[in-house]
Amino acid sequence: GPATATRRFSPPPAPFGGALPVGANLPLDRASSAGRFARGEPASGATKSSEALAPAGEAVPSRGARGGEKRLVAVAGPHMGTEFRLTGTGVAQVIGRDPANGVALPGDTKASRAHARVSGSGGAGWIVEDAGSTNGTFVNGQRVTRQELVSGDTILIGTTALRFE
Repeated sequence: GPATATRRFSPPPAPFGGALPVGANLPLDRASSAGRFARGEPASGATKSSEALAPAGEAVPSRGARGGEKRLVAVAGPHMGTEFRLTGTGVAQVIGRDPANGVALPGDTKASRAHARVSGSGGAGWIVEDAGSTNGTFVNGQRVTRQELVSGDTILIGTTALRFE
């Protein structure tokens, strides 16, 4: 099935309707995470909330209790704080601006409508593939067309950074 998005918190509004520069108006620990991201390092601790909100009937398991279930957590960009559960092996989920996508990023104007696909299979792990996007797909700062993912990888789609967990 499609990924399930969970909004954890809202970033502060941009001053005067403009965009927030990386690290602006964020507490120091978040600014240092943004700095690590800019250098291509994972933004560790960026979403350490044990009080994640989920739709009724969908509990968010604790970090170690997930087993084979994977997720993408937006750690920077217009969707920061949103969690997308990746469900079903062998099913490609589209990441992009189109609201009908499994991983929908409608607020990211730099993302293509169908920017990339993420899929997993039993023994082969999870992969991300660029879907012919205009601005490219990046994993840990490197432009990729197809890349196997490991836990902690950061995928950049438009201006949204998604951490694979």
